[in-house]
Amino acid sequence: MAAGIARGAAFIQERLSREPGLDDVLVLAARVTGRDAELRTRTPRFRDPLVPAAERLAAELPRLGAALSEVAALARSAPAPEALTREAARAHLVFEEVHPFADANGRIGRLLLAWQLLAAGHPAPRWQLRDRDRYLDAVRERDLAALAALIAARSAASSPCG
Repeated sequence: MAAGIARGAAFIQERLSREPGLDDVLVLAARVTGRDAELRTRTPRFRDPLVPAAERLAAELPRLGAALSEVAALARSAPAPEALTREAARAHLVFEEVHPFADANGRIGRLLLAWQLLAAGHPAPRWQLRDRDRYLDAVRERDLAALAALIAARSAASSPCG
């Protein structure tokens, strides 16, 4: 698991100057799950089309793409950190609701969240084990305010000034 997160973080570092899109999410997922070899042999895709949820997923991908685009557009406008954190939290909730992969959605989603904040020049959250229950509760309950507050607190903890 740690090796996958390290591969995902390295991928983000390589691409930090660009805004993440759906294609980047696929590559990030391959890196996190250790399926990098698949990137050389075939085009990655969201869930196998034979899986019953694939039809629902196809309908949800535009919503996920729009959420990623909204964060990127807001980031370009140099918003207050609270506004960016809230929009990034909203996109994270969409990602977790869409749940596009068979495995590692939480890790991929948190790395994607970090990417969005870092690309906008803001610190990424430094998650700790003690955050787990609060994070999971906020995601399960789709509690945007609680998730944004947790992201802000963990981002402040990772900031050189925090």
